[in-house]
Amino acid sequence: MQFSAKAFLILNISDEFNEKGEIKKGLNFLRKIKPYTTQLLIANNSRAS
Repeated sequence: MQFSAKAFLILNISDEFNEKGEIKKGLNFLRKIKPYTTQLLIANNSRAS
């Protein structure tokens, strides 16, 4: 659960930087793993409720 939350936070921050065009390196990797971390968060949330 901790990993998912941290990954989610990192991905959201990198998206903000991407919109500003300040950070480009590594964003392709983040885009690839983002759907998987989102699925993990959804799974964790539904398990908790």
